[in-house]
Amino acid sequence: MLIHTGEKHVCEVCKKSFSQKGYLRIHMLIHTGEKPHKCEVCMKSFCQKGHLRFHMLMHTGEKPNVCEVCKKSFRRKAYLSEHMLIHTRKKSRMGNM
Repeated sequence: MLIHTGEKHVCEVCKKSFSQKGYLRIHMLIHTGEKPHKCEVCMKSFCQKGHLRFHMLMHTGEKPNVCEVCKKSFRRKAYLSEHMLIHTRKKSRMGNM
């Protein structure tokens, strides 16, 4: 119940604090250099499972983030968000005509 009491789990190496013990455990991999999640295609290793999942999109070619306006797809949600600015700018320019 550390989340509710405000207590933190603190990294003894860099003093960064986390609300959950699991987050600290994942963070510690940065300091140990351990990379337990390995790509079976190219053998590249990652410290976080999510990083491996994203990396796998490169091999599969999957682009799960699709623009609702033009249907262009992107691997990262952040790339889609950046792309959406194109449509926003087009809309605002059309309103100035």
